[in-house]
Order: sequence, then C-alpha cells, then structure tokens
Amino acid sequence: MRMLGLLAVIVASISSQIVFAQEESKTLRVYNWSGYIGDGVIEEFEKETGVDVIYDTYDSSSEVEEKILRGGNKYDVVVSSLNFMAAQSKQGLFQPIDRQKIRNYDGLDPDFMSSISTLDIENTHGIPYMWGTLGIGYNETMVRGVLGSKAPIDSWDLIFKPENLKKLSACGVSFLEESTQMTSLVLNYLKKDPNSSNVSDYKKSAENYLKKLAQHVNVFDSKEFLDNLSSGKICVAVGWSGDIAKAIKDAKAENSNLKLRYVLPKEGTFRWVDMLSIPVLSENTDIAHAFIDFLTRPEIAAKNTNNNRYANPVPKSLPFVEPLLRDDRSIFPTKDVQLKLFQNSPRSILVRRAIKDVWKNVLDEYQKFHPVPFNPNFLKHNTQDSEKIWDEAADNLLQG
Repeated sequence: MRMLGLLAVIVASISSQIVFAQEESKTLRVYNWSGYIGDGVIEEFEKETGVDVIYDTYDSSSEVEEKILRGGNKYDVVVSSLNFMAAQSKQGLFQPIDRQKIRNYDGLDPDFMSSISTLDIENTHGIPYMWGTLGIGYNETMVRGVLGSKAPIDSWDLIFKPENLKKLSACGVSFLEESTQMTSLVLNYLKKDPNSSNVSDYKKSAENYLKKLAQHVNVFDSKEFLDNLSSGKICVAVGWSGDIAKAIKDAKAENSNLKLRYVLPKEGTFRWVDMLSIPVLSENTDIAHAFIDFLTRPEIAAKNTNNNRYANPVPKSLPFVEPLLRDDRSIFPTKDVQLKLFQNSPRSILVRRAIKDVWKNVLDEYQKFHPVPFNPNFLKHNTQDSEKIWDEAADNLLQG
C-alpha cells in the first residue's frame, strides 16, 4: 500500500511537471510603461522558466487604456493604474487573480492592500506593482534665491499662491499636463474633496483657481520636466516622486552642484498605484500568474524599485533596496504621512466631462499669456550670466 501511495505521488509529480513544461514552451505577452522594470528582470524570468517574453511598452496612460478597451491585444499581463483596472474589472475586462498561484501574496503589505481594497474590492483583480506620489521637485538654491530663506518649500503655497508662482516663473515652473491629477490637487488645496462628485467644484472652484495660476506657469508638461529640472533649466516642477528621484540621481551622476529636492506638501497629495493584472482574453494565465508571483519576490521587487525609483508593496524587499532610496521618506513615506495621501476614485461621466472642459479652458487661458511655445533657454538664469546670477543669489542667502 505504501508503494502504491508513493507511486501515485511520483506520477502526480511527473504529471504536474509535464503540464508546467508545456506552459514553459509558450510565450508571455506583457504590456508595461517604458523604462519601468529593473535591468535583467525579464531575462532572469525567461532563464528560470524557459518562457519567451514579448515585452511591449507604452508612454501614456491613454495608450494602455485604449488598448485594453479594444480587447487587450491578447496580452497576458498588463500594468495599468488602480483606477482604470478597478473600473474595467467591473466591465469584465480583467479576470480575478488566483491567490493560490501567487506564492508571495502573504508578503504584500497588509495595510497597503487594505488601502486599495476600496477600489479593487477585496483585492480581487490585481496585485500592486509600484506606487508613488505627486509632489514638488525644486532647485533649492534657485527657489530660495527668488523667495528668500523663508520660502514655503514644505507647502503647496510655494506654487499655488499666485504671488509666489509669479516670482518663481522667472526661473521656470512646470505643471503636469494631467487634468485629473492637477484638478484634484487644487481642490485639496482649496480644502475641498479631491474626489468631489460635485460638478461645480470643478467648473467653478478648480477652473477659476487654475486660470489664475496658468498665466504664471511657464509650461504644462509631463515629458520634458525631468530633463529640464535635472539640467537646471527650470527651478520647480510638479511631478511624480520617482521621476523627480531620477532627476536628482541624474544631476548627481553628472557631478552637478544643483541642490535638487522633492517634497510631499504638508496639506497632502495624490497617491497613485500601478497594478499587475491579467486581461480576460489572456491565453496563458498560468504563466501570467507565475510572472506576477516572480515580480513580488523581495529581491525582484527591490530591483524594480532601484530602477524605477518608486516604492513597492513588499516590505521584505527593503534590505535589497539602495540605502539612499530606502531611507528617503519622500519615496517610502512614514505611516503618518501616508494618512494624508489620497487616491483618485472613479468619477461619473458628468464629472469626467467637467474635468475635460475645465482643462481645455485652463490651457486656453495659458495660451493667452504664452502664445509662443516654452523654451527654457530664454529664461534669465539660462543665459550666459546664469552662473553669476545664481552664485550671487546663494551668497545673498548666506549673508542674510
């Protein structure tokens, strides 16, 4: 009897290996943001499993959203925002995650998982990949040179007070060209619900205030701000935490003397989460689960954080994260700071239309004051006298 039992176990084991081997011979199709995975991670998964990975990338959230809404192009794993994934899961475009196939599931931060379960109900359809915040990246020397030693660098007052923004426009200020995020930030600053369902909050409060700011904003941009900030061509940028961290890293790599900083304003800010999910039309769901499980390994999650400069939801990854990143409270905020973060909730079609209209009106207002495309080289500090100008500003601060 014992021999028969042992034989049954061996047969079952061999059978499972054969099935897995068959799965390994297949191809996994992945769709992710460009530059959003650690060096060698895909190759390591391929070597370990024998799976060929077709890895496609996109550059804007609208690209992935349009692709999924049109059927998903037979992708097996897709990285998209929590908001989008949660909304489209209700429409049946993403399939539930089989937790039994995610061996590292228990290693995910339970508090974090609870915080996103209001959108991904009971954490059914996705696994968090990376998360971060929207904040202020700034050149400390330039900002203090313009506003003085008491510049409110820990507050949205720095750029949401028109009088401060007007002064800072002399050294260059960039706002994100992201309608929902920017309107949410302004509503929060005005002490209104950043996820308001009241159309008038957008049409009146947010639009009127953003129009006041638009005349002093140098550029609305979601692509060039990183390079402009890291090269010293602008002094302030509203941007994503990881992008600003990359700008800081790039400046240091070039042995730049720029004092770049990133701050989470004390009034609170937007937190975004990118999710790993499996489209309903995936033909390789077992391999898709295996890939997601692979990405949640502590050492792999750390590789991705080290590359992307964004936080991950795997606490056991921290020993493998670069110390400067791990100890950076703007990348890994304390629990107290996280309580001040908000995430976008699904909005009604009326609110979405209102945001679209508001943003068009804000950009139209911007164009009135900036009929010529922004060129940072025309800012005063980017002229031949720039070094002298900002050396004098720094000297004044030291003396004052």
